[in-house]
Amino acid sequence: MKDSSLLAFLALLSNYDYFRIQQEDKPPFYSTGIDRSCGWVLRFDRKFATPVYSEGELSDVRAVSDNEYDCTIGSYTYHIQTLHMKPARIPHHKHKAWNSIANFASVEYISPDKSRYDSETGCVFLVVDPDSLGELTPIEQAQIKSLINVQLKGCGSGKQVCRTVYYQCDPLDTRQIIYTGMYDLETRKPATKVMAYNTNLAQSMTAAEVKKYSALLELARRYYTAQIA
Repeated sequence: MKDSSLLAFLALLSNYDYFRIQQEDKPPFYSTGIDRSCGWVLRFDRKFATPVYSEGELSDVRAVSDNEYDCTIGSYTYHIQTLHMKPARIPHHKHKAWNSIANFASVEYISPDKSRYDSETGCVFLVVDPDSLGELTPIEQAQIKSLINVQLKGCGSGKQVCRTVYYQCDPLDTRQIIYTGMYDLETRKPATKVMAYNTNLAQSMTAAEVKKYSALLELARRYYTAQIA
């Protein structure tokens, strides 16, 4: 297949931000972006995690359906399925250094679709929508990846999946405990948990940080109230 046709295929894939990929009989994995690496080796990006690289170069593409493709890469066949189209508009924010988990503790970053009240634990899980963080530079994405790896215990190879950050709040706990951790976007479940906030920790935080976490607690109470109403 000509390079122009392969480039057209990658241009088509650039309209999407979530994929299911399977290399023959190997277990499938998920990606949030597909692009060229070296030559026609493909890089399968994973949100805030280490990417996967194809075993060989892309040489041919065959459409199986409107959203599924069989790709000849090296001596293998990769089956690529597009799962989600990119949003029409991603908000623009001023670029900043992502050097603290508190950076994510903003109500405007919380996804109403992914967040939920869990009746078994009595807790509300507030999940950060990666798109709400705006257009991130490669440096900013690397900073967030490092934060999740180091501060949220997401360093293991098994935790290198499409991921984001979440906050766990008990809306009835007077100690105002908030946990945070890595959220697995593929399984839609929390993967790690560390303490982020409570009434004691608040004593050593800035007023701005306390205000952010207090707003998260208030949002969690609204989720709880809506659930039991």
